[in-house]
Amino acid sequence: MPEGSPYYQLVAGELIKAPSPSIFHQEVVGNIYLLLANHVRKHRLGKVRIASLDVYLSETSVIQPDVFFLANASLPLIQSDGVHGAPDLVIEIVSPSDGWSDKKRKRPIYAQCGVKEL
Repeated sequence: MPEGSPYYQLVAGELIKAPSPSIFHQEVVGNIYLLLANHVRKHRLGKVRIASLDVYLSETSVIQPDVFFLANASLPLIQSDGVHGAPDLVIEIVSPSDGWSDKKRKRPIYAQCGVKEL
């Protein structure tokens, strides 16, 4: 997708347009990020990132998790255009507008592609 396009994800070969997150959703994402990133930074465990950043899990699945963690051993997965491979931890904030997609579509893909914790 070209830069500046609406928020799309490629999930199992299907291009899905996601709604913009709510203020509450963004607040939850921000709080989780701050807590996790501070802990990871303090103990030099790796990197924590937030959407919107592409995670290339396979040729048919390019997803933007709300929050994700890459342990030090996984840092080589980070490239200029996103992350190429499975993060060690993925956190999806389930919203009424996209909860079905997160639970039914993304969860199996994360598991199949090697995400260790969801």
